[in-house]
Amino acid sequence: MLWIGIKTPLPILEEREKLRRNRMHGTARAQYFKVHKDITYELEFDTQVKNLWKILCK
Repeated sequence: MLWIGIKTPLPILEEREKLRRNRMHGTARAQYFKVHKDITYELEFDTQVKNLWKILCK
């Protein structure tokens, strides 16, 4: 099994949350500190740098 982490900086997540309009305010922040806690990944992607789809298509 391979653990893969897909991460984005909190300010970007909060901005995306506002743009989607179907998200409750504060959900991104609340989940940000829980989702990746105590997990070690073999591979990590930062979606701030590039769109994940573009990364995977290479």
